Amino acid sequence: FIQANGWSIDTTMDGGIIYGGENYWLDPLESGKTEESGMVCRLDSQGNNLWWDFVYNSGCTHIYSIRQLSQGGYIAAGQAWTLENGTQGILIKYAPETGIESSDVSPTVEISEISPNPFFSNLNITCNLPEQTNASLTVYDLGGRIVDVAEAGSFPAGEHTVQWIPSEELSAGCYLIRLQTDTGRDVRNCVYLD
Repeated sequence: FIQANGWSIDTTMDGGIIYGGENYWLDPLESGKTEESGMVCRLDSQGNNLWWDFVYNSGCTHIYSIRQLSQGGYIAAGQAWTLENGTQGILIKYAPETGIESSDVSPTVEISEISPNPFFSNLNITCNLPEQTNASLTVYDLGGRIVDVAEAGSFPAGEHTVQWIPSEELSAGCYLIRLQTDTGRDVRNCVYLD
């Protein structure tokens, strides 16, 4: 490719990064002609490239948003252009990656509420656990780095509310709260305003 632009970035359940955008490349069949396609790229927590997809099919020109699904795959929304239909929206679903088991994510292990969101001084994180388990509530920045551990230890079954008070050094921005248990996990976004 000769130029790539990113439009969407999100942290994955394993602390990696998924981002989407657009890719410009030189058409080998037509000398000097520039073509464009949507682009999806998956990085690990260290920023190493795991895989990418230059989305040429269906006339996809841009990926504006991409998110990981609770089953481990991804859903991307973007724009496509064809001579027959002109410009229109496009939705692409990616299957779970090899090694990500859908049974690893239980719908009953969840962060049911975070409030207030956005927040200034402290954040209340409410989670539901179907059984007694070891659990951790970890805060990540959008680069996949651990910012803080809000709570960790053994929890009985039921609903629990944990209060996270960011350190004074923390910058305003978007963060991810990850609930990890022995039987499943869940991730929610929050916005800190200092």
